[in-house]
Amino acid sequence: MILVVFILGFFTIRYIFGGIYELTPFNYGCYTFFFFGVLIILERQGRRKLILPAFGVFTLVLLLIAHESFLIFNILSGLFIVLLVFMLVQEKIHRKGFTIFMIFEILFWIACFTDNKLAVLCLIVGTIYMIGILLKKDVDYGFIVLLAFAIICFMPVREEPIRWTLIRNTYHRVVLFAEGIMNEVGYQFSGWFDFENSFAGYSEDGYLTGAISGGSRQELEFTKNGSSERVYLKGSTYKTITPEGMTDKELMDQTYNEWMVEFINALRKNEVTKKKAACFTNIESAEIKFEYIRTSDVIRPENLMRIDESLKSGMRYKQGKGFDYKVQYMSIDYGSPYFLELLENNEYNLDEEGRVIYTEEDLCSYEEAREYVKETFNVNLSVMMSEEKYNNVRTRLIDGTYRSSLEDYLDTSMSNDDIKKLQESITADAKTSYEKAKLIEAYLRNYTYDTSVDLRGSDNYINDFLFDKKSGYCIHYAATMVLLLRDAGIPARFASGYMYNSEDGTQVMNNSAHAWVEAYIDGIGWMTFEPTAANPNAEMLAWGKKYKGEETAEVEVEDQLEEWLSEVEAQGSADKSEKSSLAERLSGEKKGEEIVDMGIIKRILIYVGIILLAAVLLVLSIVGVRKLWFSLLTPEKKLTEMVKKVCKDIEKSVELEEDKNLLKKNDGSLYDYLKFAEDESYREKLRGLFDLYYRYRFRGDEVTEEKLKGVM
Repeated sequence: MILVVFILGFFTIRYIFGGIYELTPFNYGCYTFFFFGVLIILERQGRRKLILPAFGVFTLVLLLIAHESFLIFNILSGLFIVLLVFMLVQEKIHRKGFTIFMIFEILFWIACFTDNKLAVLCLIVGTIYMIGILLKKDVDYGFIVLLAFAIICFMPVREEPIRWTLIRNTYHRVVLFAEGIMNEVGYQFSGWFDFENSFAGYSEDGYLTGAISGGSRQELEFTKNGSSERVYLKGSTYKTITPEGMTDKELMDQTYNEWMVEFINALRKNEVTKKKAACFTNIESAEIKFEYIRTSDVIRPENLMRIDESLKSGMRYKQGKGFDYKVQYMSIDYGSPYFLELLENNEYNLDEEGRVIYTEEDLCSYEEAREYVKETFNVNLSVMMSEEKYNNVRTRLIDGTYRSSLEDYLDTSMSNDDIKKLQESITADAKTSYEKAKLIEAYLRNYTYDTSVDLRGSDNYINDFLFDKKSGYCIHYAATMVLLLRDAGIPARFASGYMYNSEDGTQVMNNSAHAWVEAYIDGIGWMTFEPTAANPNAEMLAWGKKYKGEETAEVEVEDQLEEWLSEVEAQGSADKSEKSSLAERLSGEKKGEEIVDMGIIKRILIYVGIILLAAVLLVLSIVGVRKLWFSLLTPEKKLTEMVKKVCKDIEKSVELEEDKNLLKKNDGSLYDYLKFAEDESYREKLRGLFDLYYRYRFRGDEVTEEKLKGVM
């Protein structure tokens, strides 16, 4: 019960006050255990009247020592939880008090939404315990208090104001191990519940969420073959913005690679050659594997060109851990001067509203497109897009039906006069839709990134974000830019998924979940924009490749080889065999041979050592806690525990099954265990223990510590 109150209390306090003060698990846990220690010591000495005065004195001392507001908040939070527990364990109000507490927590998290696996698990355990104490009054909760006290004994401090730093490194390693277990347990429960996501991670719906809490759960494994540092992994897009969030969700379907028709024709029309295209485009492949995520959305990179056949029309059912598939996509450097040159020179006929009007001459035939793609990117267009599909998109672009379908992305029902005036002032000097989009993006990036902002319940959260809060996180940024773009007459949609960072290796963590903007730019098609201040935009992620003309290849294997070798030589660790190995790896002559990374072996050994050390510490902790727990029991309970232990030990030593059954019979006597004692002296010792136990149970004799010492 105490552990449930401790954990749920932490999440509740952090949710309510998270936007004002910082409540950290480490400090909260340390101060809570400290006050628990004081409580148990005074309870054990029979000085219950001194508990509240002692709490007051210790709190005052800690507040005087603490110099930072977040420490003060953690101290008071720990004190509050211990006082709450102290009240709930009182016999008179235990049943009703804990029942009221659990009902409050259940209603609170239903109203506020959470998919935090530890909180959900505690709600389940707490509910079961609540039902148990309602059906049966005598429920033992003392062991948890003793466990908390035992942990306090191993937490000394430094000169810092009660920061409990001696075990900090061990704490972080244990937390990682515990989080892995909780992720696995929580992941198994996640299919039973459909709570709104208020914690970092991918969400299948577009509802507006409150303050976002972090985490360290791996949700995807993204193994790519390519040089791009950042990749937008899209799960879904939304057409409509409402006060509650985004609706009209769009899933992946057969149209996933229609963007290629416009983009390929733009490249071909501007005579972009293979070597120039390599400066701002790159075709990459990747494998995506689900980890701690369960969804029916196909998570895929932006500018997707090809995906496993079974997923071309999306997924009908939710998939979970272990589900994997392969993708091929085009990485585009939107910050490259050559891409900007493409935008500037990409001239078409325009209508009265300045929108592109395609003609038969503007869009090449399927055969011409296939030849251009083969020559420029060395891939076969027919593998990715059929002639029928290409011609269908081409026809819709020419007759205007494709453009008409974009009207769904121009809804401005959330706009008002202030928002329209702001949009007009931002885009006043822009001439093209791209310039308008970049000006809006740049304007929003001046706002403060803050995950504690909660705009739920607002009549117009975009208006509040722009003119009141002026801070928020990716959902607020992205929704606001979509509306401003639409006010400017530019079709736009809200995209959600992940921002993959190559620095994380193949891991895509839950805190990489992200929302961004896709805008339709005439003559190019859908483009990605990044209004969120905390994330780099296209200019910050520019590749920096330079076009050297048609006589010089932009990327040569020999150039890569020389660069790698010079780097190894600079580190003083390269010899002829290492150079040969690098050369063979680059040239592909040793594709089947694996190169052993000694660093991996070292890390494995370290992890094994940590696990073994943790196991030893766990065993020692359990032994120590049990001894401490036993020492604090009443003499009567000590006697009962001693009898239980010796009986279990004897049962384990008995080999014949029929003898074990004899000992476990309901009508059996404790004296039946005597014949299985290992020797005569031990048998006499057991007889004395059993005699004392029977006199206590059936005659009501008093059990004292002196009598126990005589039989121990």
